[in-house]
Amino acid sequence: YWRVLSCDDLPTGVDRMIFDFGFNASTGRAAKQLQKLAGVRPDGDIGPVTPAALATKDVRSLLASLGAPWLARFQQWLGVQPDGVVGPETLGAIARKNDVNAAHDVLLVHALATAQEAAYRSFRGFASYGEGWLNRLHWRVGAALSDIDAA
Repeated sequence: YWRVLSCDDLPTGVDRMIFDFGFNASTGRAAKQLQKLAGVRPDGDIGPVTPAALATKDVRSLLASLGAPWLARFQQWLGVQPDGVVGPETLGAIARKNDVNAAHDVLLVHALATAQEAAYRSFRGFASYGEGWLNRLHWRVGAALSDIDAA
């Protein structure tokens, strides 16, 4: 799964999000989801274009892709009042982060969490297995954020 998804070429934290989602929901689905987030053609094959596009992905478009609960968690990570609104306080907190690259990677993790949760909720078996899938997603996000902190 790691090699198929080119996880060595992905930012810290993002690698874990894609690897574990690929293991849980298929490598093709994980790759295409990442490519859509990066704004490249979702062909399911992560080559050099996807990581390059992720590295330059605009913060505002990433923020716009966050679902309400994941935006609140990101705002909490930033140390601002989680109000679900992307305004000057949130943008200023991102700009004030000592490690802007880490903030970008944390934002990518939350954007992936939004997409992965939506995917789980669309699966036929969600009524039976959804609670477990969402618990795994929350674990995955926590582990990815720990990876970023440790980097």
